[in-house]
Amino acid sequence: MVTVAEVIDEAQDALNGCLNELRQDSEYYEACVSFDIHKTRVPEQNRDISAAVGWSRLYLDSLVARIKITGFRTQGMVDYDERLMDWWDVNNLDQEANVLLLEMLIHGRAFVTISEPMQEDIDYGHPADVPIIRIESPRNMWVDIDPRTKRVNWAVRFFYTPYECPHPLGPGANIADQRFTVYLPNETILASENDDGGYTIIQRIRHNLGFVPVVPFLNRERASDRYGRSEIIPELRSLQDIATRVVLNMQTAADLMAVPQRILFGVDKDAIAMFEDNAARYKAYMASILAFEDGEGASATQFSAAELSNYTGVLQELSRIASSYTGLPPQYLSFNSQNPSSADAIRSAETRLVKLCEIKGEMFGKAMVQVMQLASRMMLGSIPEEYRRLKAILADPSTPTYAAKADAATKLVGGKPVIPVKRARIDMGYTPEERAQMEVWDEQEADEMMAAMMGRPSSSVRFQLPAAQDEQSGSTEETGVP
Repeated sequence: MVTVAEVIDEAQDALNGCLNELRQDSEYYEACVSFDIHKTRVPEQNRDISAAVGWSRLYLDSLVARIKITGFRTQGMVDYDERLMDWWDVNNLDQEANVLLLEMLIHGRAFVTISEPMQEDIDYGHPADVPIIRIESPRNMWVDIDPRTKRVNWAVRFFYTPYECPHPLGPGANIADQRFTVYLPNETILASENDDGGYTIIQRIRHNLGFVPVVPFLNRERASDRYGRSEIIPELRSLQDIATRVVLNMQTAADLMAVPQRILFGVDKDAIAMFEDNAARYKAYMASILAFEDGEGASATQFSAAELSNYTGVLQELSRIASSYTGLPPQYLSFNSQNPSSADAIRSAETRLVKLCEIKGEMFGKAMVQVMQLASRMMLGSIPEEYRRLKAILADPSTPTYAAKADAATKLVGGKPVIPVKRARIDMGYTPEERAQMEVWDEQEADEMMAAMMGRPSSSVRFQLPAAQDEQSGSTEETGVP
């Protein structure tokens, strides 16, 4: 049996070995990849300029915006499971799930930890019967995954108290302040590192669950790589690097040659000076002037301004190639100047992106189901039988308009209904609370309609029958059923 020190050392070695790769993933997403500008042909006076192309961020943010879990449903259930949705809401997973998904796409993996609320959490306001579900970045956590069962053998989270760098194990970290949380199948251990390189166990929490309360979320997993890969593929990184250099060169050309360059013949360069008395002062803004003294009289001319369309043409071609790798529609990368002819054209352009979101969403939803199953086992003592066939419900990743959804639902319900009204309301995207309120209104509407038909007064003007008019007296009186 391995010791706590061996687990921490192995996790630290594994995490140190991939930190450079993880930092590169973040740099490409943040569009802050740097290259040696001195190796380019940029003039010395223009080497303080910078450029950035954020295609990776655009791509990943587009995926995150379309993948959304709306609830969990067990086999045979029509509505969402209320208990799991309560856990979801208390842990603010509507927002945290987006952060988790983004981490998974950037680095190829992210993690979720599950724990019971402690007394201090309950005092702070966390419900005692709701588990604590937290996301963890792969930059401060390492998980050992069994290659056969794909279960977590153990996990270690690194943190500093306080930390002196933005990311654990990064430059400037004070190792003496480093602490660890070691997750094992039957206990969770809080430890700290000593000055001599040893470890001191601060606290042991025995839960005897028989499993590690950590769930990995993996992206682009392969049979030979169970730790996932970044969605920012090498092809996209190469295109982003090339596009950045093109933008840098275009900025340099615009700075040097976009404005016509002036040439003065027969003028001493010392004559073009900034005199204090303003007598022979010549002011030039956004201009480069060449002066030649030839002694044959003064004359002036200028070169034509440089054309920058060759740079924009290269950027358009690069964006088309990026679109072929990512599936982003043309309007996302702005290389199509013409508006789509119809809504069908927009949906057709988004086909690949929508299909990719469905695949990623299914993968993300299965991992989140595992989180809820382990959380139920922790809080309820065992996984309920109905939760063994739990399924995450994903929102439609396509972009139909609200009018189109309403029109489709009306056609399915009106005339000869194909589906019930309740199913149409689910397809429209109404929440369980909104649907419950609509059912109450349906019952009230039915009662008011029946009251109007029986001749009883109705509170709704909609179901008040018209008053009958006495032809002789000209007076009106309320009537019952006509």
